[in-house]
Amino acid sequence: MTGLCPKCHYTRRPEDTAPDWQCPNCGIAYAKFLAHQQQEQAHADISPITEDASATDPLQTQRTEVLWGIILVVIFISYALFHSLNGPEVRLNDAETRAAIFSHTNHKVVMYATQWCPYCARARGFFKSHHIDYLERDIEHDAEAERIFEEVLHARAIPVIVIGDEVIRGYDEEAITVALSKIKKVSID
Repeated sequence: MTGLCPKCHYTRRPEDTAPDWQCPNCGIAYAKFLAHQQQEQAHADISPITEDASATDPLQTQRTEVLWGIILVVIFISYALFHSLNGPEVRLNDAETRAAIFSHTNHKVVMYATQWCPYCARARGFFKSHHIDYLERDIEHDAEAERIFEEVLHARAIPVIVIGDEVIRGYDEEAITVALSKIKKVSID
């Protein structure tokens, strides 16, 4: 081959002693170098992916993304539950707080709830099956109940059950039973 080397761009001279198929300057075999370049070009045309991305197994990448998604969802749910069920502690020993909660009732048990909440339904069932007299305040249909729920009880999740001086966030049958046993004239049958 005469002319220019495709690798180092050396121009052959008449006095060069290297065979025609080899570059006298860099020593490559022209045919092998050109075949290799053609293969690389064909590969680049078929999959225009960067080397780093093509080295990674697509299935492994997808699994990693799913795993990170699950981890983030678990963290978010844990954070939301912690902050909704463990809001600021409410003390019912001051007259204003007790008055706000028990102002419209003689009941010793008040539940802040909604009609669609499954945990509220479980609490209703518990109270009914144990013949517990309670007042339910629907925070979606009673503006005053919503205000007390948010501003007095600092609640973000339902149900919130107030039994005597105890505030129970969420449906916790054991906590309800203990709180009921502490107030007079109310016992579980």
